[in-house]
Amino acid sequence: MKRFVSLFTALTTAAGMMPLTSSAEDSPAETSPPGPIYHYEVTDSAAKTARITGSENISGNVTLPAEIAGCKVTAIADKAFFGNCDITGVTVPDTVEEIGSFAFSGCLNLTDVKLPAGVKKLGNSCFLSCNSLVEADLGYSLTAIPERCFYACPSLLWADIPDTVEMIGKEAYYSCPKVSGLRIPPSVKTIGADAVGVRYNIRTSATESIPGFKLTGRAGSYAQLYSADKGFGFTEEHGEIPGDVDLDGRVLAFDASAVLREYAVISGGGRSTLSRLQRKNAEYDHDGRLSASDASDILRAYAVASGKIDY
Repeated sequence: MKRFVSLFTALTTAAGMMPLTSSAEDSPAETSPPGPIYHYEVTDSAAKTARITGSENISGNVTLPAEIAGCKVTAIADKAFFGNCDITGVTVPDTVEEIGSFAFSGCLNLTDVKLPAGVKKLGNSCFLSCNSLVEADLGYSLTAIPERCFYACPSLLWADIPDTVEMIGKEAYYSCPKVSGLRIPPSVKTIGADAVGVRYNIRTSATESIPGFKLTGRAGSYAQLYSADKGFGFTEEHGEIPGDVDLDGRVLAFDASAVLREYAVISGGGRSTLSRLQRKNAEYDHDGRLSASDASDILRAYAVASGKIDY
């Protein structure tokens, strides 16, 4: 239990460091307007930028403000939403570039996180122990998945690492047992200790590999070397090929079927199961949305290529 005792210590220590008040302009409770209140601090008075340091009265699916008191929100401070069990979803505005350490750690009912393309940096342990987190969309600009970013997120089903990421930190996805595989983009050059594919076994008090875990990546990439070193399965991908949804380098009827299945899932309000690269290949007509038309076009491309029909 040493690992989880140390985790508890980290959480309680972080909580002990949280300030009692964190707003420069709090109004008395009796005069506060109803609804969410966001505490903040101005980071650059000339540029009129600010960062959120805390909140009150927020719950459910939350869209954070892009502006507070005339200042553009460019950051979320360390521990800003630490331990908030009332929020279930968070959408971060396009203005935000940085999210601090432990910012959403311990948000036990948080299920969805959507980060914009502008977010370039995440702090360590940003989503640590978010027990209900199922999906995290990490945007398009991150260069690193930091240490313990998704440590002990037992409900996490799907993770899509942006093609800009160069480093995955130590224990970044440690003990996320439902993540059975990850696509590692060719940009990644470093994967830290116990970063992916392992979980904590409470019965043996030891770290073990997640059964069936595999990585997907380019042949000759760091992902392949890492897989071989750790004994993980590895599936070679072939990059951006219109219609190649399973990334195997071929456009087949199976790819059209995969698009139809995905279209049915998202049309019914379900969660996407495709990575960014898979979605890009699946959107055959490049109209920005997945539809039955894409499946039809992929099936036709397969038929033409295999000589089953004339173009």
